[in-house]
Amino acid sequence: MRAGDHGARWHGVFFVLTLTLATLVAYFPALNGDFVWDDRNWNEAIAHLRRDPSGLWRIWTEPGALEQYYPLTGTSFWLDQVLWGAWTLPYHLENVLLHVLSATLLWRLLLRLEVPGARLAAVIFALHPVMVESVAWITERKNTLSLPFFLGALLACGCWARWWRDESAPRHRAAYVLALVLFAAALLAKITAFALPAVVLLLGWWKQGRLSWKRDVLPMLPFFALSVAMVLVAHRLEAHLVSEGGGTIVISGPQRFVGAGRALWFYAGKLLWPAGLCPVYPRWTAGPGPWWHWLYPAAAIAVLILLWMKRAKIGRGVFVGVLCFAGTLVPALGFVELSGMRDSSVADRWVYLPGIALIALVAAGLARAGKSRMGRTAVSLVVIALAGLTWVHARNFANARALWTATLRVHPGSWSAHNNLGAVFLAEKDTERAMEHFRKALDLKPDDVSARSNMGAVLLKAGQTDEALVQFRLAREANPRDVETRRNIAAALRQAHREDEAIAEYQEALQTDPRSVLVRQDLGNLLLLRGRRDEAAAQFHEILRLDPRNQDAWTSLGNAAFFEGQWSEAAGHFEKARALGGANAAALNNLAWLLATAPDATVRDGARAVELACEAIRLDAKKQPAFLLTLAAAHAEAGKFDEAMATIDDAIASAEAGGNAAMAESLRRQRAIIETHAPLRIHR
Repeated sequence: MRAGDHGARWHGVFFVLTLTLATLVAYFPALNGDFVWDDRNWNEAIAHLRRDPSGLWRIWTEPGALEQYYPLTGTSFWLDQVLWGAWTLPYHLENVLLHVLSATLLWRLLLRLEVPGARLAAVIFALHPVMVESVAWITERKNTLSLPFFLGALLACGCWARWWRDESAPRHRAAYVLALVLFAAALLAKITAFALPAVVLLLGWWKQGRLSWKRDVLPMLPFFALSVAMVLVAHRLEAHLVSEGGGTIVISGPQRFVGAGRALWFYAGKLLWPAGLCPVYPRWTAGPGPWWHWLYPAAAIAVLILLWMKRAKIGRGVFVGVLCFAGTLVPALGFVELSGMRDSSVADRWVYLPGIALIALVAAGLARAGKSRMGRTAVSLVVIALAGLTWVHARNFANARALWTATLRVHPGSWSAHNNLGAVFLAEKDTERAMEHFRKALDLKPDDVSARSNMGAVLLKAGQTDEALVQFRLAREANPRDVETRRNIAAALRQAHREDEAIAEYQEALQTDPRSVLVRQDLGNLLLLRGRRDEAAAQFHEILRLDPRNQDAWTSLGNAAFFEGQWSEAAGHFEKARALGGANAAALNNLAWLLATAPDATVRDGARAVELACEAIRLDAKKQPAFLLTLAAAHAEAGKFDEAMATIDDAIASAEAGGNAAMAESLRRQRAIIETHAPLRIHR
């Protein structure tokens, strides 16, 4: 290796390490941030898929297992859940490091393509505040995971197509295969990589000045086929999400065309002047706007025509860069309705991949203009300013309250921000402020199902069952297919002791979504309480058919057998629930009670009952008197009557401290039985 090559390599390593450190510092305020927005839908909500490797298989083979069919991204979250659980620091670090990897690959690609300012482009991309939403928001792992594969595929295509080698040199088939594999991986992480084959052809035309059907276009057909297939799958699932969220907004073709032009200039403007960044921007009106809105698409077309006409003078690269920016943005321009467009017509996360083309053009221009000392100083100040803005914006993603408060500062009319901030206050038990934000959300969007449901939840907690039912039913009218709304209605009916109506509501919900485990669990438990044990057991068995490792269903089956006096069968179900892992205090307590009090002597095991009851009490944050009663019964079965008496005295004191006089009196009767050294027994 020549000394110059060795030095260049170490300069490259130093650059990457410096870039990594700078990016970590810029994103430091978000590194230990909470799950925000819909992070739990991609993490904790898929907990049932990580109980065994079959969940990983479902991620890849069932398009409906995740919100969107991005199985590679889902797999990364599956692994994160297994390794880290709810500890968010590793999730954020992974996103930031993937972002740095993309910046590094961008630098290498531009360097190979001989684009001026390659390092500057990588720095701007890594530290640009518009990218914060994609990096600091855990869910957008979709973006940060897809882009390295996209850029890696471009590098492989460049090697195969000989963009930076002698055209007479042989093409490497291995590079072609690698490019196809990397492209598939990019698509499986997020569909925004769909435009890669078109980008490859554009870059080929730029570098070679011409395209050949046999040499350039024909080899790209497998890429186009893969892209079309994934686009169709993604579009089908996206249409389902849109309909579930309340349906599409009717927009005419001309209006979509105007909106697309406006979005193009919006994204270009935010990349060039990143002020007023917001997670949820105001949604543009669907109706006809003023005549001058037609200037947006007209100006965009005019720019492309001008660049084409001037390509001989300024080079083909500028035209290609602008066309790559516009072309990769097509899915986000409003020609198709995306689920995120219910809240906003534009979003920073949608420009994560397209933005690299415009950043590369700007960096090339700055590199040419910044050769003087003053120019270098100006460029340095721009980079520092971008890093500072990224640090400030990253703070907004530290927690849900910060995120939605920041959103309302920029966009006070965001109904979704009011609803989400209300949910934050509701979780903090500040019901007054929660209701204030829910009302504002409904003033802004009266048909919002989520805000209606949240308001109903507040009223239900306050014991205002009839008022809660009104809100839940209004939510159901807005979206009759929303299963969660029907669960809320059923919960309110149960609280009002209208169990038969609640059962009917659950059954209607199952007609909408027969695979809803939560609805079946609620329905089964209610049927069990109503004494309809065979019907309840049927619901639990169906849950286990859908999810054989569902711990709650095994526990509920144990309860059903317990009430039927099938002691051995109940013990087997409880043991199965316990073997599946997880901190299920109720399952442990039920099993301990059964082992301590079952009439069947072959089932009773006092020593093991004590062990399980102690574990249940350790896991139960509320330290319920009923759990202490179980421990007392277990001690009695084990012949430790002094411990039994002390434990049940603690249970009585706990019930009295909680103001539960009926429970305290019942425990005193149980104490009298234990005091005579008589065993407690289950009475059905």
